[in-house]
Amino acid sequence: MYQELNAIVLPGGTMHMEWTDTGEQISKSSHLLQQEIYRRFTSDSETALLFLGFCDRTVPLSASLSFWREITGLFATKVRLTQDIETVRHRIKIAIERHELDRLLESVPLMTGSEYLSSELLEKIWLRLNTRLQKELKGYAGTVEDFIKTFSPDVHLVGRVFFHLVESKKDDYPFAFLATYSTGLSSKGTSKHLSKRLKQDPEGYARLRKVISPYILRRLKTDRSVISDLPEQVEMKTYASLSKKQMILYKNMVQKLKDIIENTEGIQRKGIILSSLMKFK
Repeated sequence: MYQELNAIVLPGGTMHMEWTDTGEQISKSSHLLQQEIYRRFTSDSETALLFLGFCDRTVPLSASLSFWREITGLFATKVRLTQDIETVRHRIKIAIERHELDRLLESVPLMTGSEYLSSELLEKIWLRLNTRLQKELKGYAGTVEDFIKTFSPDVHLVGRVFFHLVESKKDDYPFAFLATYSTGLSSKGTSKHLSKRLKQDPEGYARLRKVISPYILRRLKTDRSVISDLPEQVEMKTYASLSKKQMILYKNMVQKLKDIIENTEGIQRKGIILSSLMKFK
């Protein structure tokens, strides 16, 4: 493991991968990542660039590959921040600003072929990334998140609603669901969630409503535009009598439950009550 992979830009603007001796041993993680990049590049350069954008940015690479990871990583970040990405899917269009191109060109390291780099070439490669992503998503049957996780399992998308099972603070309900909404990425690349602070963030709240609105149907008695022939709601209560044997079993279970919960407390007590309610059903 004394070789590193370098990205070389040829006069026509195409990219070539080349192994060079370093004279020093590189880490195993760097070696494995370089091998995977090279394998993908020899098969399809565009999917290799997509992989480079979503791969682990903490793993050291050569200066040239790190530069291209900066470009493709910017593309990957914008993909992750795209609102309604599951709805947009293969129609996704990721733009790059002029100041971003200028910043990237200013950060070009000493590498073979750097004299051929230009904003036009970077825009061309960016467009190729977008076109390849559109093509891949169009033919992918799963979710966008699942597709991206084929490149990296640690990718987090934003603009998503998450439900968490948590312990309830109310004695009547031992467990509860906490809904949070991811609005952005932290410095570590993980999702930042909002829950109670949604009311203090009108913009985030508006995005949340946009995400869940297609799945909410609110029917009013005065609104016939939902389903014109929808019948009126009818409630019926039906009571089932217990047999003598069932009554004896029921009373024994209730008494047994009382004896148990008198000697327990906290989450264990709530768990016993919840499991007993399921048994009573």
